[in-house]
Amino acid sequence: MKPSQLAIVTVLTVASVLGPFDAAQAVTFGEVALAGGGTFPQGSFTRYADPGFLVNVRATLHIPKVEVFAFWIDLGGASFSDEHHNTTADIAGGPSIPVIQTYSEGLFNGHIGLQLANMTRRAFFRPRAALGVGFYHFSSTMSWDMETVDTTINLATETVDSQTRLGWRVLTGADFFISTRLGFTADFVYDHVFDLNQTETPLPNDNVDLTSRFHGFTVGLVYMFDLYP
Repeated sequence: MKPSQLAIVTVLTVASVLGPFDAAQAVTFGEVALAGGGTFPQGSFTRYADPGFLVNVRATLHIPKVEVFAFWIDLGGASFSDEHHNTTADIAGGPSIPVIQTYSEGLFNGHIGLQLANMTRRAFFRPRAALGVGFYHFSSTMSWDMETVDTTINLATETVDSQTRLGWRVLTGADFFISTRLGFTADFVYDHVFDLNQTETPLPNDNVDLTSRFHGFTVGLVYMFDLYP
């Protein structure tokens, strides 16, 4: 990772951990949200370049005496590609058999950061803007399956690519509470990932910009909870 990228990640991490706790004696409440939607990679690459399905679990802690920030953490994932092809496979000592070849690309990620608090923390409409740093684990696999009358048998699975990278996420949106505890959530998600190789072979030039960007949109449900009511 470049020094400038490392500096950005370090500053955001420290701020995320220390920022919300300057009034740690306050009563705390928060929300947990589960949302799904679409992710749209920006750019033309060999891997991780197709739009796909995005899912995200988010938790936010509000500390009333902290007027500016709330603490925010999430875990999620995405499925970029799932291509199926009919082909044949050679069995040792036997004939070729028809199989289904599947190529899949996916992502698992997690973030920690700060969310801008607002004066409508317990109102029906609660706008949000959050920034966090985290990890992104990308993987692509190839599998071969044989279908029988009753089931599908996996003959082999091969990991084509596996990478874990650092990056940061911007999340903006709003929660709409239809009751005291339950509501709907909607978000725009922007992911900025450092040093992700998206070609079949590693690029020889170390100065090539491998920064990757992803736009996403999610909707889901949010539940409010109290700590030390």
